[in-house]
Amino acid sequence: MTEPEPILGFWRYIDGGVVGVSRVPGGFIGTVHQEIQLERCVHKAGEVMWKIKRSDGDYRGTHLGWAVADDCSSKRVDQSTQWHISAEMSETIEAQILTNKYVFQRQPSLPINGRAYFFKGSNYVRYNLETNDSDQTIASISLGWKQLPPLFQKDLDAVVNFGNGYAYFFKNDLCVRYDILTDSVVGPRKISDSWPAMPADFRNGDFDAVVNWGNGYAYFFKNDLYVRYDIRTDSVAGPQRVWDYWPALPADFRNGGFDAAVNFGKGYAYFFKNNLYVRYDIGADTASPHSGEISKVWKMLPKGFRENFDAVVNWNLVVQWEDIPGYQRILYVMDKLVRRYRYPVNGAAGLVGNFMHESYLIPSIIEGATEQSPMRAKDFYDKSKEHSADEIMNRDAQAREGPKLPGVGLAQWSYGDRRKGLFTHKLTDTALGASVLFNMDAQIDYAVQELSTSFKIANDVLKRPNVTASDACDEVLYEYERPKSILGPDGKRLPRKHPSVQAVFEERRPKAMHAASLYRNAHPE
Repeated sequence: MTEPEPILGFWRYIDGGVVGVSRVPGGFIGTVHQEIQLERCVHKAGEVMWKIKRSDGDYRGTHLGWAVADDCSSKRVDQSTQWHISAEMSETIEAQILTNKYVFQRQPSLPINGRAYFFKGSNYVRYNLETNDSDQTIASISLGWKQLPPLFQKDLDAVVNFGNGYAYFFKNDLCVRYDILTDSVVGPRKISDSWPAMPADFRNGDFDAVVNWGNGYAYFFKNDLYVRYDIRTDSVAGPQRVWDYWPALPADFRNGGFDAAVNFGKGYAYFFKNNLYVRYDIGADTASPHSGEISKVWKMLPKGFRENFDAVVNWNLVVQWEDIPGYQRILYVMDKLVRRYRYPVNGAAGLVGNFMHESYLIPSIIEGATEQSPMRAKDFYDKSKEHSADEIMNRDAQAREGPKLPGVGLAQWSYGDRRKGLFTHKLTDTALGASVLFNMDAQIDYAVQELSTSFKIANDVLKRPNVTASDACDEVLYEYERPKSILGPDGKRLPRKHPSVQAVFEERRPKAMHAASLYRNAHPE
């Protein structure tokens, strides 16, 4: 996408300003807060440069530059008389002009821009997932998606975001992989070469629709058939007939032939066909009564974009959070807690610091798993295996089914109603079920609900404007998390001043302070 909204990265100037860099049609654009500004300066073909301008008007004669390749990938340019950049995408960048050294500290960003996109013919419409509104502007794919090969700039078959930083565009027997973070493309390639696990009838493409179900699986639809694709294991189940396995769909939809399908990430998927749509409740596995004619319900879409879509994609979807760098996960959760739930920065950091310790901020992780393989852990027979979302949700110790250890999710919810409540929690008006394991927003919301209802003592401390990150971290640990490491032989919590409790406090406080510092650097006042 050649839009300025997605921030590729932030760098903090040593004097206090923060540089935000976004990609735009001509290359990149920089925005700076506080003391310095970036003024674009086109240096020569193939490069995009900015002069660094301070508030006092002093340019210092310096530039910050990127070399831009034909495929819109980029790298920073080392120049003997200007800035020497020592790292590509690390957390800190050292820059030097002559004998003077400067340091930029990288601040994180996510491949998330809060948008979905509707494609039809050679045009597209951008849809805001937060406000449920569109731009009311029909734009040309060739202008807005220049990275796509010309063949893919009209009449698409399907587009799907796999939730791991990559989206896939399909047309005929070809596919393109789109890197959402770097705004770059690989392909086109033959589907038969890139997707060998597909059954024969699906390897030649011509898909009607592809949708990421948000539970580790994607569904590929073609005519009256579909296959279920396991994103993690690259394996396929099917094909099966839509009519036989999707009985909740209305009759007009059960024979397949969809135009498009998309998961908006809030417990519902949408199927589009001709001038009709169906809203599908993923957790309840049933079609919603909120279905009908697109033109009557989706009035926010401009005229001409209310029927016969080619594809719809949720650009905002992240499912495999283990593929997102840790510092980006920190900033995402901090941002939700501060902006949506109105926690002070230090209060939010206290919660995030504990989540970092418990789960690496990976919503799908189970107890005993690693950051790299969050759903792989021992079963009741001490065999290490990859557990499905359903197996995790339906863990049964008496029947010895599912993972051996009970902990799951951001807070490693382990027992009784708290663990069960995670899977029955409603982010909107529907429970997500096993899909909650891949939904960061839903788990944040569940934790906040727990704090505000069952753990008010801890929540009141987190909400104090003057709370420190360390105190907030201690309070979450002692009142909310209550790990085994602070329990005595009788199963009751040890006193706060007990050496064992103090040791756990000391272990987790740095994580909370790091989260607070990271957020403040990215959001200077």
